[in-house]
Amino acid sequence: MPRVSLEDYTFAQTGTFIPRGTFLNVATHDAHFDGDTYADPTQFDGLRFVELKKKSQAIVNERHFDMTTTSLEALAFGTGVHACPGRFFAANELKLILAHVVLNYDVKFEKHVHGRPLNKHFRAACLPDPTIKLLFRRRKN
Repeated sequence: MPRVSLEDYTFAQTGTFIPRGTFLNVATHDAHFDGDTYADPTQFDGLRFVELKKKSQAIVNERHFDMTTTSLEALAFGTGVHACPGRFFAANELKLILAHVVLNYDVKFEKHVHGRPLNKHFRAACLPDPTIKLLFRRRKN
């Protein structure tokens, strides 16, 4: 979550001074892999946010773990007044694309890939291995 300071700023609690023009980054990895928020954060759990949402409804609010809701636990779209205004559009586009693929195609890895491919790290990003090929076959309706 890179940002640039547009003016001099001093944090009231600590007195830390940030001069105008300073490039800042937030440690999003630490927030997204926090064991206090996410049970077993390094393991894939396709229902992780469904379960977190169930637990949080009585505590925080009913939209706390929605895909487009920003918080200190989920910083993919930023947070606060400068959160990504296009996050609602992006979320809907991703859902439409995924629904189209699931309904119309069979998808698998090439034959030599067994199990989940390892992640590749590029700067601050953790991405799927771009060398792994997916095979798509259009379903007959």
